[in-house]
Formats: sequence, structure tokens, C-alpha cells
Amino acid sequence: MDYKRLLSQTSDLILEPDFQDISRQNVFSSALECVNTKEDCMCRLVAWLLNPKEGHMQGEYFLKKLISGIYSSKTNQTLPDKSTALLNSYSNIQVMTEVAINEVDNKNKKRRIDILLADSNSRTLFIIERKDGTKAHSNQLIEYYKWAKRHYSDWNHFFVLLDSKNKNHGDQMHPEYILLDDSWLTSAIKSLLKQNALPPQIEYTLQDIYDHVLGKWDDSKDAYFKSRKNKILRVAHQYSKTITELRTNEIKLSDKSFLLSQIDPTIYYSQILPRKKTKKFSDEQLKLFNLLQSNHETISLIEDYSEFDLLSEQIERVHPSVSAVTCQDTIALCLKKHEFDPDEYWPYYLEVERNEDECDSSYILSVVSNKDTHESCKKIAESFCEFYEFEPSRKYTKTKILSDNITSLDISYGTELRNTIDDFVQKAGSLPDIMR
Repeated sequence: MDYKRLLSQTSDLILEPDFQDISRQNVFSSALECVNTKEDCMCRLVAWLLNPKEGHMQGEYFLKKLISGIYSSKTNQTLPDKSTALLNSYSNIQVMTEVAINEVDNKNKKRRIDILLADSNSRTLFIIERKDGTKAHSNQLIEYYKWAKRHYSDWNHFFVLLDSKNKNHGDQMHPEYILLDDSWLTSAIKSLLKQNALPPQIEYTLQDIYDHVLGKWDDSKDAYFKSRKNKILRVAHQYSKTITELRTNEIKLSDKSFLLSQIDPTIYYSQILPRKKTKKFSDEQLKLFNLLQSNHETISLIEDYSEFDLLSEQIERVHPSVSAVTCQDTIALCLKKHEFDPDEYWPYYLEVERNEDECDSSYILSVVSNKDTHESCKKIAESFCEFYEFEPSRKYTKTKILSDNITSLDISYGTELRNTIDDFVQKAGSLPDIMR
């Protein structure tokens, strides 16, 4: 590899004014962005919101929203009477996390219930299993169910699998569990924020949760960040060849290899510099590695966007009838003929999302139907659900995962992603045009 040439190209990239602007904006604007929001932390956060006695000062609001979401998603599960459940007072309910129990049929084997809510007044028990990218396993759902039925047989029961990724849990899914994603929670917080009646501290806290934990942050809401995405896309497009070289060429250190784009401060100071003499790096190599480590976060951000930006261009060349919207970790597709207005939600879309919970690079492929769209598009959303045989649900936004292990964004003819996109375009194309 010509390190002198690549050093020059990388220097040009970093000196680009838009790159400098992106670097200044590529910061955590909230401490919550630094916090690990995997399942254990999310359990505690959800438990905090569901606890009427906690400091969010909203009483039973979030718990009642969860109950409404449960009944909206009900199919054949056995549930208590809806009106009674919603009218009950849960002001003294106990909210617990990581509750250790013994299996019913094997007293020596312990399990842990993620979130357990128990109200002795109404004799109601909520058992909630939280998932953020992983699947139910080891018969955990049925063991929690058996435990509740054995020890609280005459109580009201709600069994909930709260899965932010809305995955298919196969034969591990118990028929009495309600599968919910986080839409009930985002909707609940959004409704509160719209009222503009919260104490400032609570408003800031809930806004942070909405933006940075539930992933609803939108650059356009903040003047400082408003132009960031366009700058990233411009740089990604202008320097696509340089970015491609950085993410396809690697260096070998001892028994490990690293892509050049992976060189961050940790690799640089723990792996590269200690081997500077034994590996006999050239001056150009060391200068390049230093540039890469000191600008790693921004280069990584541009690399992520360029991946989906490139995919967007490829899809629109193959299917000119498709509109594509890219974000850092996703790309969404809809037919142009079903875009009512830029300010209106699409009635449906196909989404490709980077799977952040996997060690190896992989992607989740989903279809989404959204009845929270313009009135003239609601029938289109319903017909889209029929095409993809969505599970019955009264939720406005429905998601169905088609594959949770797409390993490549290659859309050459015959690949899994290409076949899915072609099928999507054919199905959506058969839907009627919008009546304007």
C-alpha cells in the first residue's frame, strides 16, 4: 500500500472545513449518551418510570400507559378485565428488579425476573422480561409464568416481553406473554412533553430519555446541529475513495489485525506505539496512524453514514421509484408515489438497521406500517400490513422483522437484501396511488 499517498488523502479529509465542523459537533450533548443502556440499565430505567412513587412525579401515568399498550397488543392471551385494570389504583404497588426466584420443578435452579410489579390491594402481578437485541432463551418465560401461577394463582397476571427490537423469539415465546416494543413509552413521553406543563427538571430528564435512550434525537431540533447530517453526507461522498481505503486496508499487530479505520486511541497507545521499534513502521505510517487515532470518532461517524449513503444511491439507481432516507444506523425505503408530503409520516417503509448488539457486522431487515400518516394514506398502510401478513394489533405503528442477520449490504442480483428489496418494490408498487 502507498502510505505516502494515503497520508496525503487523509490529511486532505481532516483539513476539510466541513470535517472540522463535524468534529466540533460530534460530542455527547447529554450525559445519558455516555451511559450503557443495555438490558440491565434499561430494566432499572423502565422500573423507575413504572413506579408511581418515584421522582418523575407522574404517579401512575406510565404504568397506565403500559396497561393500555398491553390491551392494544392483545391477541389470544388471558387478561384481567380491561376497565377494572385501568381504573384500579396502583399507588402502593411495589416495583422490583432482578428478582431471584427458584424454578417450580427444580428448587435448586435459580432464575431472575427482570422487572416484577406486585400490588397486594388489587392482587395484581406484572412480570416483565426486557430485551434489547437478544432473544428469550432457556425457557425463561415459561419458568416465570409457572412461578407466578404456582405462588400467585388467585391474582391477576400480566406477562410482558418488552423487546425494543421487536424480534421473533420463536418457540421461546410463551403464548400468555404480550410482546411490546418501546412505542408505548415513546408515545407516553412525547405526550407529556407536548403539554409544556412539566417542572423544568422533569422535562429535561424525560426529554433526555426520549432523545438519547429511546433514540428519538433529531438534529433538526437544534440550530447548532441542524446542518450536521448534510455536512456528513457531503464529506462522505467527496472522500468516499479515501474512506473505502481506510476501511478495507489493515495492519497486523502480533496475532491481531486491525482495519485502518479502526485505529482509535486505545489501539494506538496500547498496540502501535509499544511496537514502534519491533514493527519498524515508516514515518508515513506513524503519521497516518496518529492522524487516524486523533480523529477516530469523526472518521467513524462519516464511515457509518457513507455506508448507508452509498446503499441509498445504489438502490435509487436500481429502483428509481424508491425514496430513501438515511441516518447513521438505518436506511428507510418507501415508494415516491406514496409520499403525501415531506412533513407527513410514510404509510409504510422497509428499514435496514445496523445491529449494534452483535460482535460481527450484521443488519436487521424490517417492514413497518404506520397508520399515523395522512388520512388519504391510511388504507395504503392497512393494505401493506395484509401483504406482509402482520400479526393482528391495534397499534398505529407495526413492525415485522424479516431477517435479523443480514451480513452484507450487497444488492447484487440474487443476494438476500436485493431479493427482499425487489419483493418490497413489487408489493408496494401494486398498492393504489394516493388520492389527492
